[in-house]
Amino acid sequence: SDVDIEIKLVIGADAVCQGCKHLLPDGQCDDVLQQLDPPISKQEYNDTLDYRLLDYLNINRDTVTTIREYLEIVNKKVPGIERICTHPKEDQKERLNGLTKGLINLGIRSDS
Repeated sequence: SDVDIEIKLVIGADAVCQGCKHLLPDGQCDDVLQQLDPPISKQEYNDTLDYRLLDYLNINRDTVTTIREYLEIVNKKVPGIERICTHPKEDQKERLNGLTKGLINLGIRSDS
């Protein structure tokens, strides 16, 4: 995976969403997270999460950076960031473990 590709950190639908059957022509997602109580629109949930993460990482919306630079900022907040990005009904320790493994696999974090 090329972590030196430039990305733009946006709130809302992005390139990851393209091609999804739930992405409407207006750029909004019509999917619902039924597993949450009460169920919430995926659009609302992800937009709120994105705002919280950018604030926590002290990154401005629409910042253009490389994946590597972004992950280096994330790495400085591990542990800690998992408190924000762990979904309800998900285990924070499992999320932290997954984040750490991913950062190691991408060469951002050392295995120590």
